[in-house]
Amino acid sequence: MDEVEAICDEICILSKGRIVFRGSPEKAKTTADKDNLEEAYLALSGETGGLR
Repeated sequence: MDEVEAICDEICILSKGRIVFRGSPEKAKTTADKDNLEEAYLALSGETGGLR
């Protein structure tokens, strides 16, 4: 995920074929209230945790 943060201006996170997030990696971390993109991805995609 470090590479994603370094090279991507915008990301899209899918869950079960549906877009659950679209925006910058920084916005994903803010939206999920997580410190890193990997944790944000897991929370936003519903893989583990969830939004706080």
